[in-house]
Amino acid sequence: MLLSSAAGASRATTRVPPEFQAVILCGYGQQLFPLLETIPKPLLPVGNEPVLGYTLRWVEESGIRDILVLSPTSSSSQISPYIRNFSSASLPILGAPAGAANHKESDLRIEYETVDDEECVGWDTADWVRKAKEWIKTDFVLLPCDILPPPSLPLSRILDAHRLTSSSTLITSLFYEKTDLGGREGPPAHLTVYDARSSTLLQAGELGDVPDTLELRSSLVWKFPKITLTSALLDAHAYVVRKPVLDLLSARPEIASFREDLVPWLCKWAWQKGMWDRWGGALNLPPDPFELALAHSTTNTDPPPMGGAFPDLSASTTTTVGAPSHPASTHPSAPPSPTTRRNAENPYAPLGPRRDVRVALLVHRAQDGFFARANTLGGYAEMNREILRAQRPAVSAQAPGGRAPAPDSLIGAGTKLGEKVLVKKSVIGRNVVLGKGARVIGCVIADDAVICDGAKLDNCIVCRGARVGDRAALTLCEVGGGAQIIADTQAKSEKLTREN
Repeated sequence: MLLSSAAGASRATTRVPPEFQAVILCGYGQQLFPLLETIPKPLLPVGNEPVLGYTLRWVEESGIRDILVLSPTSSSSQISPYIRNFSSASLPILGAPAGAANHKESDLRIEYETVDDEECVGWDTADWVRKAKEWIKTDFVLLPCDILPPPSLPLSRILDAHRLTSSSTLITSLFYEKTDLGGREGPPAHLTVYDARSSTLLQAGELGDVPDTLELRSSLVWKFPKITLTSALLDAHAYVVRKPVLDLLSARPEIASFREDLVPWLCKWAWQKGMWDRWGGALNLPPDPFELALAHSTTNTDPPPMGGAFPDLSASTTTTVGAPSHPASTHPSAPPSPTTRRNAENPYAPLGPRRDVRVALLVHRAQDGFFARANTLGGYAEMNREILRAQRPAVSAQAPGGRAPAPDSLIGAGTKLGEKVLVKKSVIGRNVVLGKGARVIGCVIADDAVICDGAKLDNCIVCRGARVGDRAALTLCEVGGGAQIIADTQAKSEKLTREN
């Protein structure tokens, strides 16, 4: 279904064919248990606003107007009304004073499609994209619904980096440096291997999957004589993708995940010639005039440029593998291989000369601004803290007698504070009740929660409609939606739900 903003729907203008389409995936968020017992992941509040809104605003600010949002059918009753009424004006602007708003009129065209839960319950990113093939009309940006990007990283910067590459760059992937998540579990460590000169991704995967001795193929080192290995980076799951990749996914239905299957496989195309010979015909890549001209040049001996400069990473977490005794630059690029025709044994053999297919990467460094995803409990908690760090929140609730909570907290409308309440460095939702003598430090409290008299919460996440009983003391706990925590409960580092 097409859900356009009211402003955009009422404006009759001539539409220019879009260069990119945004595809936002709204999955189940299994790693966020018990936060999603009563609310779908896209509506999980960050700074008292649904996390999906930050991704939509990121797309809107890039100039992309056509957005496809995908989710399981079970989430549609809650997601659909939010998308229909979306306005980025309600979101806090990072780096701006509290209360600053974006008054720009929105003209987004948001198409929202759902898939039956029985069909998509075990799906990963590639499965969702394969299903969405009929709705994707152009090159596209694949995004998760849970990103909080900094002002220093507009989506347009990633799009520009992709535009500067050749048509043989199938994917431009965003990586970011991991940061401390305040004691909570974060995403697993990853090993990333790349060529800094050309910004080419060569290998990526979870560090636990890498053997003690890492073997590098001679063909990789020959073509990329100076490579970098680091465990300081994480895949943001933000990809700029050329449309022919959809045909490749159709040809390989066993590929389920972009991060775990597709991207590592496509990385090998940059240094394994056999990949193109076997699968190149499935891509249907348009001719690249720049590469064609270089191929016919009699003076050029260097490979065409494949990307922009790549930022240096910390030496403490990065290892550079040196070049062999023969510099690669002294060897001219091999001429294009002869045309290969498809046959019964190789139905995806290419019909044209070999292309230098690759995956490009862009790295966002932590020193350039906080970047996180709400795909883990640690990431979600830290995103809320970043909202508090980025602006001085406006206080919208007061305790009896006119005493306000500390100015380092965000208090939602309709919240009631009892006498002698202490609130520090916390995000408190709308219509929350904090009883007499309650102490809330470093917490995220969702809408309609009740924290009873004398309760003490330290670095906790309390979901919508939960109730924490009198004198309960919780530290580093997650309380599920609608959970009832009995009086005098003592808990640390536990997940508390309606069942327990």
